[in-house]
Amino acid sequence: MVSDFCMDLLNSTGELEFAAQRCVQCGEVVDPVIQRNRHLRQDMRTIRNVPRPVANNFGAKSPY
Repeated sequence: MVSDFCMDLLNSTGELEFAAQRCVQCGEVVDPVIQRNRHLRQDMRTIRNVPRPVANNFGAKSPY
């Protein structure tokens, strides 16, 4: 990965240039926004995969 400056011509906030990391082998560009979104997405997967307690009747007394 190498440091690179990129331009976003569609950004409406007026910031045209941003710092990013670019892979010299595959060309992937990673900036702070991409990293944050990937982190948030990973957190959502973790939350969804948390096992929930399953109701069971093992401790309940049977009327029979």
